[in-house]
Amino acid sequence: MEEHAHLDMWLQLAEQAVSSHNSAHVTYITAKEELRKFERLRCEAASRLVQLDGLTQRNRALTPLFLGAIQAKLLSTARECGRRWDDVNAKLESITVRLKLFVSEWEGFEAEREELSLWLADLDVRLTEVDYLTGNTCEKLRCLQVFEDDWILSQATDSGCPSETLLEEEGALDKPNLDLPAVSNHPKGKPTFNSVKSHSFLQISANQLTPTDLPLRPPLTHSPPSSSSLSGLSYP
Repeated sequence: MEEHAHLDMWLQLAEQAVSSHNSAHVTYITAKEELRKFERLRCEAASRLVQLDGLTQRNRALTPLFLGAIQAKLLSTARECGRRWDDVNAKLESITVRLKLFVSEWEGFEAEREELSLWLADLDVRLTEVDYLTGNTCEKLRCLQVFEDDWILSQATDSGCPSETLLEEEGALDKPNLDLPAVSNHPKGKPTFNSVKSHSFLQISANQLTPTDLPLRPPLTHSPPSSSSLSGLSYP
């Protein structure tokens, strides 16, 4: 009977814990604490199952020795303890699964938030560099357009992090003269920040020219070489 009293006391505490749990409004810290508590209760439930099995076998052994009310009480006690343990164990498993899911989703959200924070910080630095560039508004807009084009081109080759390609081209906006195309050290087959900037600048310059701005040159005529034109050539 003492063993049954200990088991009954534990079942009461476990039933109170699962009934008072509310996962509707819970913070991440609280969920971590609750998860540790209910995982501990599940470990205790496994040991209590061994105790319940021993108590049930003992009651079955004592049942033939008693008749009437005592026999019925022994059978009902073992049956009731088994039913209560099943209910508590099922609720503990359900609560633990929900808490684990909540904690894992929250940790995944925090990881994505940190990655986005780094990307936004890098983007803010780039935009600040454009804002503090010397020159008129058109030059700043051209530089900003080049920055946007480079970011769009990088989406097809990067590994999923928006700031990866931008970090590879770090310092491209720090050149003193933004209107001059820079010579790139990258292979020709790979689009770079400087090549896009040169292309955008030449395209804008070509659009701003009018036919009257272009100097007229006489048509070129092809004449056969003569001895007078070859007389100025010297051979080693």
